[in-house]
Amino acid sequence: MATNGGGIIPFSIYNGRIFLLLGREDCYDRTWSECGKYSDFGGSRDDEEENLEAIAREAYEESFGLLGPYESLLELIQKEEFSYKIVLGRSEFFFIHIPYVFFIDKIFHNMLRCSYIMVETLGLKDKLKYDDELVKGESDKYLMHHGFYEKDKIKYFALEQVLTEIFDNEKRKKYRECFIRLMKKFYRSKELISGILMDLKVWKFNVDSDKLLHPIMNEITVDEEESVGI
Repeated sequence: MATNGGGIIPFSIYNGRIFLLLGREDCYDRTWSECGKYSDFGGSRDDEEENLEAIAREAYEESFGLLGPYESLLELIQKEEFSYKIVLGRSEFFFIHIPYVFFIDKIFHNMLRCSYIMVETLGLKDKLKYDDELVKGESDKYLMHHGFYEKDKIKYFALEQVLTEIFDNEKRKKYRECFIRLMKKFYRSKELISGILMDLKVWKFNVDSDKLLHPIMNEITVDEEESVGI
C-alpha cells in the first residue's frame, strides 16, 4: 500500500517532563470541522513528491521554519536515528526530539504577524488565502506558499496531559481526530515509549517515567489500519 503523507511531532524535555509542540489549524475556512484544533505538523503528498519529502516540506512550512531547514528535517526522518516512527493507515508520523525553547509560541506569533503585514503591503492577501499556486510579489525572488499559513498558533502540551485528554469526551475536542488516533496508537506502543525513555536516559535527560503510565493504558484498542485524514 502506497504511503500518503504524514507528519512530525516535535517533543522536548523540561523539568523532567516531556512536552509535545503542536500547531493549531487556521480558521480562515470556518466551515471546516477541524478548524481551531491542535495536531502535528504535516500533510499530504503533492504530485511527483516522495512521501518523506512531503512530510519534511509540510513540517517546515507549517512551523514557519522553527523546526529547522527543510533539508535537515528530511535527513532526520530519513535516517530514523533521532526520530521515532508510527505508521497509521497510509501515513507515517515521526516523533523528533528538539531543544525546549522558551517563548517559542510568541516567536511563532511574531513571525506570522510580520509575514501578514508584508503580505498586506504587497497586496497578496486574497491570493495567499485561496490560491494553491505559488504567488509572486513585486520581486521575482519573493515566493510564498499558502502552506506557511495553515497553523495560526503553536503551543507546548505536556505528554501526560495529551494522553489523558484524548480519552475525555470534552477535552479531546481541542485536538484533530487524526491526531487523537495517532496518540492512541502511541499510547499502546510500549516498545516505542521504552525506546524514547532509554534514549533520553542515554542523552542524560532526567524524565519521570511514571508520568507516562496511565491506568487505562491496557484498555485502549486502536485499529492499526485505520485510515487517517490529513
